[in-house]
Amino acid sequence: ILAVADGVVEVGTGCNHNYPKDGSCGCNGGFGNYVEIQCENGTLILYGHMSQVAVQNGQTVKNGQVIGYSGCTGWSTGFHCHLQMVKDGEYIDPLVFIRPYTGAPAEKEENN
Repeated sequence: ILAVADGVVEVGTGCNHNYPKDGSCGCNGGFGNYVEIQCENGTLILYGHMSQVAVQNGQTVKNGQVIGYSGCTGWSTGFHCHLQMVKDGEYIDPLVFIRPYTGAPAEKEENN
């Protein structure tokens, strides 16, 4: 799983209830192993249900950096990545915020 934005991370680990499992668990609020990225603009990005986290609390990450690996921890019944974004207390559609990672530096947007 790659970071979709730059920011500082908080992680939740310790959930060993990965697939195959008898049922969902409530580890870390149901997200299992997770990574949150706090962006400079105030956006909070959460990635949940990871099999393994690849970053540490307080670490700064960059867009496109590996932050973890897909899994089935927490309240889940199959492998997937839960992605949620919140800004100013409101959930936002990730597709509005995310630009595809190309490995190239982002172009500066011009103010019109």
